[in-house]
Amino acid sequence: MTSVHRDLVPPDAEILIGARGAEYFYRNGRRVYINSTKSTIRRIQRFKPRKGKFTQWLENQQANC
Repeated sequence: MTSVHRDLVPPDAEILIGARGAEYFYRNGRRVYINSTKSTIRRIQRFKPRKGKFTQWLENQQANC
């Protein structure tokens, strides 16, 4: 889902309102949602391997680099 700040909306864009009240416009045939906050919060997903031989192998690979 693409979203932009209200300041970055082109002046000639037609602003539409969705069924749940979200504001959006179309760019290149795709919806671009308008948000009022400057930044969006993104989750940081980290890889945590299970304990065992695979974990030991990964740690050895990192140590050898």
